[in-house]
Amino acid sequence: MIPVTVTQKIANIGFLAKKHSPEILLVVGIAAVVGGTILACKATLKAKDIVDKYNGDLDAIDHATETAEMDSTVVYTNGDREKDTNIAKVQTAVGLLKAYAIPTILVVAGVTCLVSSHKILKGRQLAILAAYKSLEELLSVYRKRVKEEIGEDKENECFIGAKNIGSKIFNVKNAETGEEETQNYNTYDLSNVGGIYHRIFDANNPRWSSFPGYNATFCKCVENTANNELRMKGFVILGDVLDKLGYKRTPESLITGWRLNAETGDGFVDFGLEKEINRAAMKAGQDHEIVLEFNIDGTIWDKI
Repeated sequence: MIPVTVTQKIANIGFLAKKHSPEILLVVGIAAVVGGTILACKATLKAKDIVDKYNGDLDAIDHATETAEMDSTVVYTNGDREKDTNIAKVQTAVGLLKAYAIPTILVVAGVTCLVSSHKILKGRQLAILAAYKSLEELLSVYRKRVKEEIGEDKENECFIGAKNIGSKIFNVKNAETGEEETQNYNTYDLSNVGGIYHRIFDANNPRWSSFPGYNATFCKCVENTANNELRMKGFVILGDVLDKLGYKRTPESLITGWRLNAETGDGFVDFGLEKEINRAAMKAGQDHEIVLEFNIDGTIWDKI
């Protein structure tokens, strides 16, 4: 009986080979194509000798034909000429086939390896997207149930990690009269805010400005621009939005975003600027961070 440690080792080696099969096929494919190309170049030098021999054989056949026509003692019929020509052609074809056989096999095998590597990677990518979408749907259903249980605002605070630390009085300019008036807004501790679809727009962002009212206006303009792009192109990638806002792209931002007339989603781009957590920042001005919560439709890479 084979020891368990040996069978486990064999299984691990087999699994690692399967796991890294795209990389292995890629390296083998490139090596085979390069090697086949080099051998084909060498075979071309041999092919010149083969072609020269073929031309020499044809010259000999022509000479024999001319000799037979001039000397009646020499017998070289048209049948002999056709037979010798066919033999020369076959020998030349066989010689060229032998010269280019190995290079051709290597190039074809290399291309096959490259195509197989691509197919494996594509299959894995589709599998990852399917698993990702399943998790998105599961999270969406869970959030809906929590909202029904504790309310939308409270659920949103728990989801993004914000904590209500009480209300505060702010001096706000009245949009109609232009006069300042006091308003009472809730304030939040944002130290625990996290998540792949949330960002805090604060002084750490290169787009942040100390000019009163600029940050709220800037975020709203980017939101409006994204909505215009959604209507014009039919889709918007989250990574492009992050670029405009001054954030670095993340791996998930390259495959998620918004689609026009999507089966799920709101059908528009929303950063959550009007939510309760942003009331103070949007109304009172500069002194408060803005919590950006992107209402993405989910994974859209496979639907564009």
